[in-house]
Amino acid sequence: MKASPQVTIFATALLLLSMACSMLLLHQVDKTRPVATLEETLFISSPKVLQRMSLGYNGLLADIYWTRAVQYFGSHHAAGAEHYDLLGPLLFLASDASAYV
Repeated sequence: MKASPQVTIFATALLLLSMACSMLLLHQVDKTRPVATLEETLFISSPKVLQRMSLGYNGLLADIYWTRAVQYFGSHHAAGAEHYDLLGPLLFLASDASAYV
């Protein structure tokens, strides 16, 4: 069964209108709340707990924490930060998780 051209045009126009409205709404939300209110937190700080939660995927978890450490350092360095409070724990978790591989 083939859709008529009018249905296709209507669906396309509706999709484009929805996308435009969502972009405007997102812009308004960003203006209302310009900065994030969450603090930087390391939720899992124990390598033993992390190793148990990995369910055998220690290498994958080590890669994830390494990537997180690189992103943390890069974003703070670009912002001109003088303190990198979570960098040590992130690198410790990444290196300790990879020790079990």
